[in-house]
Amino acid sequence: MPAYPMSGPRSFGQALAQARDTFPTRSVRRRDEVNPDGLYERALRLQREGSLQAAAATYSEVILADPEFAEAYYGRASICYALGDCDQAINDCTRAIELRRSFMEAHLIRGAACWGKAAQCEENDPSLAGYCEQAISDCTRVIDAETGTSASRVNRGCAYLNRGLAYWALGNKPMAKHDLENAVALIHNSEWRSEAEQWLVELKKPRLLARYEGETWHSICKR
Repeated sequence: MPAYPMSGPRSFGQALAQARDTFPTRSVRRRDEVNPDGLYERALRLQREGSLQAAAATYSEVILADPEFAEAYYGRASICYALGDCDQAINDCTRAIELRRSFMEAHLIRGAACWGKAAQCEENDPSLAGYCEQAISDCTRVIDAETGTSASRVNRGCAYLNRGLAYWALGNKPMAKHDLENAVALIHNSEWRSEAEQWLVELKKPRLLARYEGETWHSICKR
C-alpha cells in the first residue's frame, strides 16, 4: 500500500519520484574550499538516480560543511523516511524547520514519520498520543498552507490521509472519516487513492481500530 508520505515509510519509494522532482531550491552561496551547494546538487542527483545511501551520505557532507543548510536536512530526512528510519527523519525535519520557517515539505515528512512511529506503538503505549498529536499538527500545517498547484493537491491529500489515521488511532472516528474522505477526493494516483479508500471502508465497519489490532498494528508501516 503506497504512501507519500502517508501511513508510514513502508512504500515511500513509489512517491519518491515526485518528491525528487519538487525538491526545494536554494540560492547559490559563496564558494568555499568545500562547496555545500555543489555537494547538495550531487546529493539531489544521486537521489534522483535512486542511490539513496550515497545521497544520504552526501547530504551529511553538506551538513558538515554548512550546519545551517536546511534543505540538506530535509533531503536526508526524506531518505531516512524512505528507508524506514522515522526517528532520524523526525530529527532532521525538526532541524530543517528550525532553520527555515514554514518549510511545508519538512512538515509533511515529519508528520508522516510521526505517524510511522505511532503505528509501531502498542495501543496502551504512553508515547502513542504524542506521536499522533505531532502528526496531526504537522499535517494540519500542510493542509492549511498548501493550495493551488497539482503538487499541493497531492501534498494535502497525503496530509489528510496521515492525519486521518492519527485521529483514528486516538479514537476520533468522525475526524478520521472527514480526513480520509478528503484524501480520497484529492489523491488521483490510483494506488494511493485505493489505500485511502480501503482505510475509509475499514473505518466504517462496526468495530474499532480493526486494522490496528495484533500484528497489523506493528506492521502497518511496513506493508
